[in-house]
Amino acid sequence: MNAITKTAIITGGGSGIGRAAAIALSDAYNLVLVGRRIETLQATAEEMSSTISSTLLVPADLSNPDAIGEVFRQTQDQFGRLDVLFNNAGVSVGGAAWENTVDDWEWVMGVNLYGVVWGVKTFTPMMIAQGEGHIVNTASAAGWVNGPNMSVYNVTKHSVVALSETLALDLRDAGANVGVTCLCPAFFPTGI
Repeated sequence: MNAITKTAIITGGGSGIGRAAAIALSDAYNLVLVGRRIETLQATAEEMSSTISSTLLVPADLSNPDAIGEVFRQTQDQFGRLDVLFNNAGVSVGGAAWENTVDDWEWVMGVNLYGVVWGVKTFTPMMIAQGEGHIVNTASAAGWVNGPNMSVYNVTKHSVVALSETLALDLRDAGANVGVTCLCPAFFPTGI
C-alpha cells in the first residue's frame, strides 16, 4: 500500500526545473507529471529514487483547457486530492517584437500563460474544497525585467506574475487556506 497521502502536480515535469522538483518531491508526494512528450516524463520518473510514492505520467497540451480537465480527472481518480500544483511548463521563441509570427504568439501564450490560467481555474476549487493546498507558478526574471528579442516570452511571464499576485489576494479575501508562490528564476539550463 502507498504510504504517501500528499499529491503534487508538476507541469513541465520532463526537464529543467520541473524534473528537479519531481526528483526532490518524490520521497514526500505522489506525483502527477505533465508535459508534451511521454518520453521526457518517463526519463524523469526513472531518475526518481523513491519507491514509496506513486507517479502518474500525463502527456498533455497545456494550452488546451480540456487537456487540463483530463489531468484533473486522472489525478482525482488515482489520488483523490491535490496538495501542490506546480504550474511550471514553459516555452520560448526569440526575435524582435515585429518579427514574431501569429503562431509564435499563440504557442508561447498558450503554454506559458493559458496553461497556468487553466491550471489555476481547474485546480484551485479542489484545494479550496479540501481546505488546504499550495499553488506554485513559475514566471521568470523576465516577469520583472525586459530583455531584448524576447517580447512574447516577456509578456507571458509578466502576466504570470500579475496572475499570481492577484490569485493570492483573491484567495486571502475568500478566506481560503491555499497559498501562492511565484518563482522568478533567471536563466536555467533546460530544453525550453
